[in-house]
Amino acid sequence: MARALAVAITLSVLAVAHGALYLPGVSPTAYAINTPVPMYVNKITSTKAQLPFRYYSLPFCQPESVDETDLSLGQILSGDSIESSDYE
Repeated sequence: MARALAVAITLSVLAVAHGALYLPGVSPTAYAINTPVPMYVNKITSTKAQLPFRYYSLPFCQPESVDETDLSLGQILSGDSIESSDYE
């Protein structure tokens, strides 16, 4: 009886620990050879300024159209601004 209880507790702890490692919106993606991989840019931070800059607010080569990606709650709270880029 005590052994069955110990096994049940161990399995429930493992199930909870497994769920704790899940990061919403983050999943591995496999790309085939010669398949284009989308590249994005993020904010730029500085040790001299307290606020981050949007990548294309600085004089970098800007694509014809800048598309913003959907952000998760964690990305919004950390101040990320993920945008498309011309890099391939």
